[in-house]
Amino acid sequence: MIAFMFGARGWIVVLLTLPLLPALWEMWRNPVAWLELSEDRLRWQSVRSSADIALGEIDHILLVTRWDFSIRATVHTRIGTHHRIPAEVTPKLSAFEEALAARQIAMKKQHFTVP
Repeated sequence: MIAFMFGARGWIVVLLTLPLLPALWEMWRNPVAWLELSEDRLRWQSVRSSADIALGEIDHILLVTRWDFSIRATVHTRIGTHHRIPAEVTPKLSAFEEALAARQIAMKKQHFTVP
């Protein structure tokens, strides 16, 4: 129908609609992403990552501001492991900082570092 409306060849219409396929795939799959910071646990789930960490195991959370002003959060545990919180579940910085401070979790901040 679009080809007839604009007088375009079929292969051109197909070529122009190819970039839409990943978005249509995500809509069909309907992925779930969430983060929960309770009184004793930090939990999250996304398409590629999930974690359940007791607050007592957390040494600090590193908050890195990137050049595009996005925030990358990484949880560093007392035993030396680290877990990057996926971007799709990272909350707004101010709300996240308030929630971490209320639970007395140490935060370290870095601004505009080069990877």
